[in-house]
Amino acid sequence: MRTQQQSFPLYILFFMVVILCSASFGQAPAEIFNQYCKSCHTIGGGKLIGPDLKDVTQRQDRAWLVKWIVDPVGVLGAKDPYALKLQKAANGAIMSPTPGMNESMAGALLDFIEKESADPSSQYAGNKARALLPMTREDAATGYALFTGLRSFKSGGPACFACHTVNKLPGLLGGGRLGPNLSDAYTRLGQQAGLSAWLSAPPGLTMTPIFSRQPLGKDEIHALVSFLNDQAASAANPNAMAVGNFVIISLISSTLFLLVFGLVWSGRFTGVRKKLFKQSYSA
Repeated sequence: MRTQQQSFPLYILFFMVVILCSASFGQAPAEIFNQYCKSCHTIGGGKLIGPDLKDVTQRQDRAWLVKWIVDPVGVLGAKDPYALKLQKAANGAIMSPTPGMNESMAGALLDFIEKESADPSSQYAGNKARALLPMTREDAATGYALFTGLRSFKSGGPACFACHTVNKLPGLLGGGRLGPNLSDAYTRLGQQAGLSAWLSAPPGLTMTPIFSRQPLGKDEIHALVSFLNDQAASAANPNAMAVGNFVIISLISSTLFLLVFGLVWSGRFTGVRKKLFKQSYSA
């Protein structure tokens, strides 16, 4: 009887884990596409960062596509020719793995893409056309303010400056180093159309949890794209000033700290030494 009482909570824990796992893997295909796919792909709207997925199951074997969706990094690591071709067409960009993805989910996602491919009025066919808007100096200035945190995002999301930098970023420290340098993001991520779509639902294990809850507004996306468009010319000319400034500031700060520390402790240090000096000579 005692053994049954001890094992009962373990059964409850087991069923809780099963329920939680089922919930985490129970997203509808449309939700998965909106969260992880539409930032790089359209369905009938043309190429963004990745290829247009309209009728993709007619262009490539379904079993291959399932394997690719489940483990894109592994397929690329195996030097699969078709995967390498896709990577080259995407300017070297690597498809981000989708958390919790499995073969069943990948199959359901392909079914969803097939259904949208057959729909002439699919909402995913117009992403590219809607992204092409004029970019002005005022837009770029607003983008700079958003990138650096001088202006907050409406949703309360963190500034890009916290994790990223660009080559032509004014300032002493030059931005964060946790994420990649975004000087070439405009070119690398499909220019205006691709980058706008990418920012609408940033993929990846780091950005998706943040910006799925705190999405960027359309005007904010356009401003950031305008700013990064201005940065594209500096992508091939990395600026070492930010690193140099950081080193200089570190040296100056260390020197000031030592000077202040010396002033604070000089009284105690000399007070002890003077007494010892007098005692030794008076003896």
